[in-house]
Amino acid sequence: MRTYRTRNGFRLLITGSGAAPSSERARELMGQVHSDELYMILCRVHDTYRARLTPKPWRVQVDRFEELGTRTATDDIHRAWVERYRAASSEVAVCRLLASTGPAPGPVEQQIIALHDRAVRPESGLRLA
Repeated sequence: MRTYRTRNGFRLLITGSGAAPSSERARELMGQVHSDELYMILCRVHDTYRARLTPKPWRVQVDRFEELGTRTATDDIHRAWVERYRAASSEVAVCRLLASTGPAPGPVEQQIIALHDRAVRPESGLRLA
């Protein structure tokens, strides 16, 4: 299990449980650690675990993209928003690693952890957003 501090709480990555996201076992585990109810519903409905890898725009003083209306990725307004967001995001981390305990994760789990950690920069020392 890897424990991370987020801006307003904690994130746990539990490996080796074999609990599919929509399973009763996953629901039990998430209930035991008092997971957010909406998170639990999303995991069950979409049958996938999810974790935000980038900061919420308003936490890095960038306007919400939906306020810009419908745009395409080739639209100058969209590209400008993405650049503002990337620049602001480069100065923060999404979570900070607090502890890693238990047996080593399997190869696929380790790949997922590496991808997660590369994105959220848990050991960067940057402020959390």
